[in-house]
Amino acid sequence: MSETEISIRPDGETIVAIATAPGRAALGIVRISGPLVRFVADTICRRRLKPRQATHARFHGPDDRVLDDGIAVLFEAPRSATGEDVLELTCHGGRGVLASVLDAVLACGPGLRLAEAGEFTRRAFEAGKLDALQVEALADLLAAETEAQVRQARRQLDGELGLRVEGWRGRLIEARALIEATLDFSDEGDVDAAAADRAKVLAQAVADEIDTVLGDAARGERIREGLSVVIAGVPNTGKSTLLNALAGREVALVSPLPGTTRDRIEIAMEFDGVPVRLSDTAGVREAADPVEAMGVERTLSALAEADLVLSLASPTHPDRVDVPEHTSRIDVTSMADLGGSCPAGLPVSALTGDGLGLLRAEIARRIAGLTAGEPALVARARQRGCLEAALAELRAAKTAPLPELAADHVRKAADALGRLVGRVDVEDVLDRLFEGFCIGK
Repeated sequence: MSETEISIRPDGETIVAIATAPGRAALGIVRISGPLVRFVADTICRRRLKPRQATHARFHGPDDRVLDDGIAVLFEAPRSATGEDVLELTCHGGRGVLASVLDAVLACGPGLRLAEAGEFTRRAFEAGKLDALQVEALADLLAAETEAQVRQARRQLDGELGLRVEGWRGRLIEARALIEATLDFSDEGDVDAAAADRAKVLAQAVADEIDTVLGDAARGERIREGLSVVIAGVPNTGKSTLLNALAGREVALVSPLPGTTRDRIEIAMEFDGVPVRLSDTAGVREAADPVEAMGVERTLSALAEADLVLSLASPTHPDRVDVPEHTSRIDVTSMADLGGSCPAGLPVSALTGDGLGLLRAEIARRIAGLTAGEPALVARARQRGCLEAALAELRAAKTAPLPELAADHVRKAADALGRLVGRVDVEDVLDRLFEGFCIGK
């Protein structure tokens, strides 16, 4: 390509980043987004790229040296991930190769800079390619470690909840207009009654649908964060030994001395694709030692928050700790290899391995019961909070003594839904969210 054929650089800021994880790999990607993309493509590839067509090209440095050869793909605005022109250069995955191509792109001239964490996704949000819910879902997908987390994040990323929220907002805007019509045409009785009745029907239907979605929110948050499974019992019932056996490695210190475990020890595990936070806790008893007493308090707090409790007792310590009434529990008889009189429960010997398979199967069965069904639409506390705020406003609108107050409550409900998808007042939330993204995403 001659000098006259190279694109003229427009003004503006263009971001660049390596979009693949560091380390040795067969392939790596350098991603560029912004108004200088076509100039970069012409400069690096020395050829005119056809949009949305993978093209084999040599990548050149500032001194015209060939840095690598690979695949270049140009995505024209607005049909791109960020809504801007986007260029992806797929190179060989060595660190040196990627670094040289990245430096060559940055050397194309002023107006190019390294992207910040999550900046590509932020530009996609600002261009309307993603709503706030989908941004959160993308973050969850990147962090997903189990099949259940992937399925849930994918459902949100597909935009199902966002579409529902936009539908709810539309109906609430209509309801508010109808309520205000009763004020503007209060001298016409038939308009007043018909509009008020229609507004009530719309608002109540939205409230009912939000309430239904909220009913599944706890399950969604469990999937995202991992279910809490707590091993609990009096001292010396083999809690730490059982944790090590279930983990398949030495996680907790084991000692015949009672009160060895003073603090909660938590590990991440997976049962049939569902994430779990498995915790060993201090033995529950009246403790004179203030440090041990603090550990017992933390055990009681863990029991109150647990999704499932493994309640341990042994032939030598047959008493079990109290478990909250509505918490799922599995009674386990530990140290079953000791023989003698054993309390009722699933017999397990962490020492010999007897019963561990049955216990794992029972844990998986209980967890499946807690997470059964389609992936939840709500997965984060922020999302739940916005829906709860909207529902509270709609309930307040239903009992408002004046139409003016009812209209204001409906407006606030619509605003809460707007915050949910990122239409209003979410800059601080987005700043924190994008900081957690990797560079190049």
